[in-house]
Amino acid sequence: MLTVADNVVGREHIIDAAHLLLDAFVLRRHRSIRQFAEEEIVLVSGPYAGRKFSCDRQPMARVWLDLLDEVSPDGAAAYSEAVITGGSQSGKTLIGFVIPVLYHLFEVGETVIAAVPDDATMRDKWERDLMPIISRSRYRRLLPTQGAGSHGGLATMMTFANGAVLRWMTATGSDKSRANFTSRVICFTETDGFDSIASTSQEASKIKQIEARARSYAMRQRRIYKECTVTTKDGHTWQRYKQGTATRLMTPCRHCGEYVALEREHLIGHELARSEVEAGQQSHFVCSSCGEAWSEDDRQWSQNRMVPVHRGQTVDASGTVTGERPATYTLGFRWSAVNNLLVPAHDVGVDEFRARHAADQDDAEREMSQFIWCVPYESDIGDTDDLVEAQVVRNSVAYGRGVLPPNTQWVTVGVDVNRTVLHFTCIAWRANGSAHIVDYGTKGVRAKELGFERGVSRALAELRANLCNGWSKAQVDRVHVDVRYETKAVIAGIRALSDKRWSPYMGLGVGHLRKTTYRHPEKVDKRTTWAGTNCYERYSQTHSARIVFGDSNWWKSWLHARFRLDSTEPDNTFGAMSIFGSSDESIHSGFAKHLTSEREAVTFERGRGYVRRYEAIRSANHWLDSTYMACVAANRLGWVLETGKTHRVVPMPAHSIGSESSGMSLGDSMF
Repeated sequence: MLTVADNVVGREHIIDAAHLLLDAFVLRRHRSIRQFAEEEIVLVSGPYAGRKFSCDRQPMARVWLDLLDEVSPDGAAAYSEAVITGGSQSGKTLIGFVIPVLYHLFEVGETVIAAVPDDATMRDKWERDLMPIISRSRYRRLLPTQGAGSHGGLATMMTFANGAVLRWMTATGSDKSRANFTSRVICFTETDGFDSIASTSQEASKIKQIEARARSYAMRQRRIYKECTVTTKDGHTWQRYKQGTATRLMTPCRHCGEYVALEREHLIGHELARSEVEAGQQSHFVCSSCGEAWSEDDRQWSQNRMVPVHRGQTVDASGTVTGERPATYTLGFRWSAVNNLLVPAHDVGVDEFRARHAADQDDAEREMSQFIWCVPYESDIGDTDDLVEAQVVRNSVAYGRGVLPPNTQWVTVGVDVNRTVLHFTCIAWRANGSAHIVDYGTKGVRAKELGFERGVSRALAELRANLCNGWSKAQVDRVHVDVRYETKAVIAGIRALSDKRWSPYMGLGVGHLRKTTYRHPEKVDKRTTWAGTNCYERYSQTHSARIVFGDSNWWKSWLHARFRLDSTEPDNTFGAMSIFGSSDESIHSGFAKHLTSEREAVTFERGRGYVRRYEAIRSANHWLDSTYMACVAANRLGWVLETGKTHRVVPMPAHSIGSESSGMSLGDSMF
């Protein structure tokens, strides 16, 4: 017997079927993409989950969707390519990828290519973005019921009941996987991830290969969407945005009436805050024209009157846009924090405060630039040109081997360990902001003769005894020894020295022979006894020792930046690193090869955009490791670079932050 619930379900089936029959057989004009979105899309996550999509919540969505339907005077679509970028968690994927895919599949009823960087992204976009929304719509009846992609599953090619086909393409795999398929509509997501994927392809870029699937259609007939977080100024998204309409979202000031486009510099109040709570409470936007503060109500009022202004155009106080539309078929659309009404100025101010006080300033600034303000990220750690051997050799100065330069504050040593030999580098840190490599060399381990544990212990002892031989006025202040290889044996060797200046060290960071991500600790506590610049000290219960951990990628980049500065120029010594001189011009050749054995590469990572890592050019990199470890040792002593000066920090007790426990000072044992 049928229940009431059965009747309700049956009625829903009949209603859905009736709508779909009308869509299939009744000749009618397609709805606009905005009308489709607001009538058909039900949100499945976020603060408005379970409610219909509405442009009233994010006014920039209305502008974007309306621009997609804009036509030229000749009646053809104004744009064949639409590039969208904006802050994370502001609806970018929904309006830039999900809605276009569903609109063309179900409203227009045509084949769509969904282009994603890799298989993991494909599954993520289907299971978290597309499938849940389809399941909450009347179009769930069009899902495949048999074969590939049936019952909500995922397949590379999925045919829906209305005849529309969804074809997934990725940047991975052979070039043939991106050939022999045609579609008028292509929807890219995470676009900048495509050309960063290594390939042996001899054809055009991955993006161009997929775009070529639409070439059987005239340009004015094609519809190519590209959605991505902005990464760098050379990234595909930013380049296409700038070369397209480069549309600005201009909104009127409630106080002066002028139309303005507010950016990062127009959020104020957080700069002098003493806490994140104070930063949030004091943060607000100000008009770039009259300087008046905007309340959240002012901001909402302003965004609801948003006007798109393309490259080369202007808008007056009445909201009238003047100037010709750029001669381009690419719509470039961007918004930033001021346009994202899901996040109040209070929260953005807290983000700014946290970024300003983050230990990893590079990572924090990348997050603010890319994910909040939607501008290309540019690192401030020197430029990213590869360090070359000539730059290392060029920086040799008159001081001989083992001679400390004037105004030396500290002397540190880094020791790289492998089975047969130790590589060490000794650096003098000067009060004028420069550094000088006093010596470098090797010490045999004799592991084959003595066994590694005895061999490394003896080698460390001999290195300690001989470090200062022949040096003038030398006193080593701190030594970091790499313990990643044979950790237990190397720590035992350091412990046997009974010298508080010698410390175990371990580098973290994706790169040459290493796949461990560095994460800076949030606070100093009983276990994390010290935190510096992209490095920290933590007690290891396993080894009963305090080990210093460092971000190897960041410190190698920092080291390379020192050698890019010409230390032989009198006005260029601040921040530069020199090396001892010799009558033998080729003496530093081997050392220079080690320092340049890895190069900085920029790769795209999901959720982070473009990030830097170091990849090997040649296997001999031991002096590179020992040299950057000596740099970390100096930071542990308190030597850091500040703009225009050096700063010597007197080390404080490890638990001085938020605790009265004395902890371990530099005068205590590491064990």
